[in-house]
Amino acid sequence: MNSTKPATASAVIRADESPALALYDAACRAIAEARSVDEAKDIRDKGIAMAAYAKQAKNRDLEADAVEIRMRATRKLDQLRQAQKEMVGLAKGGKPYQGKSTGLAKNPVATLAEAGIDKNLAHAGRKLGALSEQEFEQKVAEARDAVTSATAKVIKSIVLPEKDNETSAAEIEITIPQWNAMSAAEREKYLDPSNFPSDVKLNPQDSDGTDYAQRSYSTIVGCKHPCQIYCWAHDVTLRFPGSYPHGFNPVFRPRMLNAPRNTPIPAEAAFDGRYKNVSSNFMSDMFGRWIPAPWIEATLAVERADPRWNFLHLTKFPKRILEFEIPKNAWMGTSVDFQVRVTIVEEVFAELREKYPDAVFWLSIEPMLEPIKFTRLHLFNLIVIGGAARSMRTPEWRPPHRWILDVVAQADAAGCKVFEKTNLYGNRILELPFDAPIKTDYPQVAPDVFHYLRKRRP
Repeated sequence: MNSTKPATASAVIRADESPALALYDAACRAIAEARSVDEAKDIRDKGIAMAAYAKQAKNRDLEADAVEIRMRATRKLDQLRQAQKEMVGLAKGGKPYQGKSTGLAKNPVATLAEAGIDKNLAHAGRKLGALSEQEFEQKVAEARDAVTSATAKVIKSIVLPEKDNETSAAEIEITIPQWNAMSAAEREKYLDPSNFPSDVKLNPQDSDGTDYAQRSYSTIVGCKHPCQIYCWAHDVTLRFPGSYPHGFNPVFRPRMLNAPRNTPIPAEAAFDGRYKNVSSNFMSDMFGRWIPAPWIEATLAVERADPRWNFLHLTKFPKRILEFEIPKNAWMGTSVDFQVRVTIVEEVFAELREKYPDAVFWLSIEPMLEPIKFTRLHLFNLIVIGGAARSMRTPEWRPPHRWILDVVAQADAAGCKVFEKTNLYGNRILELPFDAPIKTDYPQVAPDVFHYLRKRRP
C-alpha cells in the first residue's frame, strides 16, 4: 500500500503538544484529503493520543475535538476500506488485485490484518460507515456532549442552577409551556448566554445535505409544520430520543447562544464562501408562529454580534420575518415546495426588499414536488434546488430535470444565483425520436404521500 501521506496528515496534533496547538480544522482537512486506509488510520491514532493528552490535562474542549477527529477518521477509514475492497480485494481472506491498475497501490494489502485493522476497529468503522450523514453528525454531537458534560443528560428542570453547577445550566432545554409559566425576570435569565457558559461550537457539516453552508447550530429545536412527513430533522429527533427528550416539540437551548463566538473561522473561508455560511436553526422553523419572540430576538442578537459569519435562516412563515430587525449578516430564506406558496412568498419578500435593499434573500425549493413558476425572482439572490431523501414516512424523490431546468432558466433571467443539491441526480430526461418507447423507473409526478397541503384543503 502507498504509505506516502499528504502534508496535512502530519499536522494532526501529537500527544506531547500543547492543547493550544490543537489544529482541529487541519485534522478535519487531513481526514477529507486522506486517500488510503493507512493515512486514515494514522490520523485516527493521533486523535486517540490527543484525547489521552487532553484527558490528562483536564481540557474537555480539546478532548471533545479529539473524540470527533477519531470518529471522523474511523468513518473515513471504513469508506476507504470499502473502496479498496471493491477495487483491489481488501477483505478478510481476499486476494491481491491482479488486474489493471486502479490508481491505488500496485501491491495492495490483501487482508484486514495486513492493513492494521483489527476486528474491533473494522466493526467500529462499519457501524459508523453505515450511518447516513445526518445520523453520523448526530452521533458526533452526542459524543462531544458526552465529553464536555459531566452527566451527558439533558436537564429537564427549569430552575436556574447555582453558579457552582455550570454543567447542568449548560444543558437546560426549555419547552414552550415551561416558558409561558415563567416570570419576566426568570425569562431574562435564560436569554442571557453569559448565564450558561459553554464551550459548544458550531457543528461542521461534512454531508452534502446543506453543503452551501459548512457550519450549523440550533438555538431552537422542534417544529409543528405538517411537512414533517418528509423532514429529516423530525426523523433525527425520533431516532435519538436520548438527545431529544422532548421529541419534535419546540424547545429553546440557551447554551447554543455561545456557539458562534466559540468557533474560529476556518481557513477554507478565504477561498470558499461556504465556510463562512452557517445553517441557523434548521432543526426547527425559528419563525414559526408558535415560537416565542424573545427566543428569536436572542438568536438574532448573537448573530448580529458576530459579523464573521453569514447565518442562513429558512422558514415557511416568511411574513413573521417582518416583525424583527434583521442583522446584515443574516440571509433570510423561505421554503417553496408547492406552487401555492409562491404568491405569499413574493409579496412578503417584496416588502422585505424595500426595507432591506442590500440584504441577501434566498429560496429553498427542496423538495421540489411539482413544477413551480415565479414572477418576481429578482427579489432573491439565491435559489437552492433539491429533491427529497428517504424519510421514515416518504420515499426518495428526485424531481424531473425539466422542472429543474425551467426554474434555472427563470433564475438566470432574473439574475438570481442557483445552487443545485446533489440529491437531484438520477431522474434524467430520457427520450428518443419518433416517440420510440423507453422503459424507465423514474417517476414524473411526486408520490401522493408528499402532498400534505392537498390533504388539508376542504
